[in-house]
Amino acid sequence: MQWDLSKFKDVPVKATLANLNDAEIRPFRSDETAQNRKDEETAAEQIKAAWGLTAKKLPRLYHLDFVLLDRNKDIRAFAEVKTRSNTQHAYSEYMVGLSKVLQAKKLCEVTGYASLLIVQWSDFTGWINMHQHHRFGWGGRTDRDDFQDLEPMAFFTASAFKAL
Repeated sequence: MQWDLSKFKDVPVKATLANLNDAEIRPFRSDETAQNRKDEETAAEQIKAAWGLTAKKLPRLYHLDFVLLDRNKDIRAFAEVKTRSNTQHAYSEYMVGLSKVLQAKKLCEVTGYASLLIVQWSDFTGWINMHQHHRFGWGGRTDRDDFQDLEPMAFFTASAFKAL
């Protein structure tokens, strides 16, 4: 089927590349660096050592970093891995974007498997079930001057994380 677009020649174009600002045409920004991937590999090794599970990287559309598999390749959990340069108790709370928690909840509801948040602080690696957030609020990064870095957040009590 072909569309006859000639009758639309007088319809004004709402947006063209010439009149869009950078924020409207910016491609997807991946914040993942080589160091992030190295940190994730370290976490995968810690997961294997602590729980005997293999952490497999998930495609971006799953919104979490890993699926955790037993030796039979059966799913045991999903995981989001974060690395921070500060100590565990530098802040009383740890925050994660609410969209991440919502996606984790969907995975849990559909599969029945837990979605875990694993944080590698400078002095401690801990984990918590992502449904154990204790409040919601507004927050995020302010160092990049990017409106997309500020969003609704889920807050977790830092001392509630269990040792990996």
